[in-house]
Amino acid sequence: LDAGTWVDPRAGRITLEEWATDWRRTIVHLRPKTVSAYESNLRNHILPALGHHELSRLRPPVLRAWLAELCVKPIRGDGVLAPLSVLQAYRTLNRVLAAAVDDELLAKNPMTRIEPPRVETKPMRFLTHAEVARLADSIDQRYGSLVLLAAYGGLRAGELFALRWENVDLDHLCVRVVQQVQHVSGHLLVSAPKTDAGRRQVPIPAFVAAELAA
Repeated sequence: LDAGTWVDPRAGRITLEEWATDWRRTIVHLRPKTVSAYESNLRNHILPALGHHELSRLRPPVLRAWLAELCVKPIRGDGVLAPLSVLQAYRTLNRVLAAAVDDELLAKNPMTRIEPPRVETKPMRFLTHAEVARLADSIDQRYGSLVLLAAYGGLRAGELFALRWENVDLDHLCVRVVQQVQHVSGHLLVSAPKTDAGRRQVPIPAFVAAELAA
């Protein structure tokens, strides 16, 4: 009490499912794709196993058991849930419980004592110039320039799909990235880039500019 860190234990008697419902009403400021990912993780991986637990009873042993089961959760066909999917579920639950701490429903977040699953990153493979040329030649002729712009401009798929002609500057050999298209719950949404760094001007080679002009 003197330190100002005491939390009434009765506040944590709300179930995780009840709290998650309240929490979802507070994340309207997040991007639709982020919200959709959180809701998917809650619906598919978190609430079925933990939703009936009161917040105060989500102790580290319970959470470790949940994470262990998630790591071997079967998926359609052969195999188990991908490590990256497990990590995303872990991060979602961590954020939900951190919000419960902020709202003084919990004294501390029990997830901070749980090691996140490891995800091994695979080295990226880049196409050679010849492979890019073959891909651009073999795709529908209308989209050959899209392949070249992706390869030599480094734009993400959503940035390519949102590109408009007024943001292509052939005279100065560049394109301006000012928006992106995201696929969220079966709908295509156009929005600004996620960060300020995402809004940028990208130089392109002269031969790519010539393909765009054609």
